[in-house]
Amino acid sequence: MESPDTKRQRTTAEVAAEHLRAEVEVIRQFRHAGSGFVELKIDRAVARNVLREELGEFGQYNLDHHIDDKKRDILLVNGRRDTALAAQAAVSIHEVVLGLRNLIWTVIVLLIGLIVMVAPMAMKYWPL
Repeated sequence: MESPDTKRQRTTAEVAAEHLRAEVEVIRQFRHAGSGFVELKIDRAVARNVLREELGEFGQYNLDHHIDDKKRDILLVNGRRDTALAAQAAVSIHEVVLGLRNLIWTVIVLLIGLIVMVAPMAMKYWPL
């Protein structure tokens, strides 16, 4: 792919960054269409973009260091496991926070209901 302004070959990082900007713009544009928070969807888009860049979907991905295939495979497996654990932890935390938010709203509604029910009785015995 050529860069439109300089007619030079674009780097993998440029292509990946352009793709990520477009994806984030779409997420922000349609933020009310789905459930969940915009930041969580953007974080997922960034993680997907990095993985796709490293897998070579945007062009040749060059490593700055050289390791043998066995060590590379071990690092990839450990990295993917750690990523999966981190992603699941983030989803779990997100669900807990949503549950706590719903619990707080329930307590607020119950307190307002209690005040509304008790206020007339209190006014009957303790007039202002």
